[in-house]
Amino acid sequence: MANIYKNVNFRLGKVRKQAGYLCLNNTKHMFRLFEPRSAMERLQEKYCFLMRRSFELALVDKTRSDLLNEKACKILQEIRRMEKTQEKFS
Repeated sequence: MANIYKNVNFRLGKVRKQAGYLCLNNTKHMFRLFEPRSAMERLQEKYCFLMRRSFELALVDKTRSDLLNEKACKILQEIRRMEKTQEKFS
């Protein structure tokens, strides 16, 4: 995992019970304006957004929060599957 995320800072989310709740905190965001993002980066941003939104909705609407959490878990499975395939080829 360390070889994939060399120049990216991670921070743990507020909900520590959720497995793999990593959010990207990319400090070089301004300089990446015209650079294309990889599919992995797009999935990670989507996952982070869904988990954050799920956490915020948990206080108000539990059912919608659970739906967002399920979507985020599916995205996390896709991220892990992509990581495994990258490890095989590297």
